[in-house]
Amino acid sequence: MKKLLLSVCVLLAVALPGSAQIFTNFAVTINGAQEVPANASPGVGGGLVTLDTNLNVLSFVGMSYSGLSANSTASHFHGPAGVGTNAAVLYNLSGNTTLGGTSGSYSGTVTLVAGGFEIRGQLIAVPEPGVLVLSAVGFGLLGLRALRRK
Repeated sequence: MKKLLLSVCVLLAVALPGSAQIFTNFAVTINGAQEVPANASPGVGGGLVTLDTNLNVLSFVGMSYSGLSANSTASHFHGPAGVGTNAAVLYNLSGNTTLGGTSGSYSGTVTLVAGGFEIRGQLIAVPEPGVLVLSAVGFGLLGLRALRRK
């Protein structure tokens, strides 16, 4: 019984973190259909963007684009805005990609300080596994272990 109680305490200590999550991942797909108004550009792109909420920094993971119908001239984030809505430029990303070509990739980080194109995308949060689901699985495994010992 002491081992079971110890196992439950360890599980709770791991499953219930003491501080808030500091990283949020966003998946992004960029294409002409997401421009306002939408267009038939053959250009596409996408990747993953990670936001560090403690440092207020975005990091690009595998972000790239290709198939533009003309050479790129600018790269930036607009916002905040919902799907199908225009908004002002907030962050310039020109230093994170090479402009002047029809394809490229993003690298590095952008420090977020507030401040008609071919392709556009929305940042969509990537869900993390819920603590309750992980706890339920852990308690279920502990219950099975206790039943097997009887």
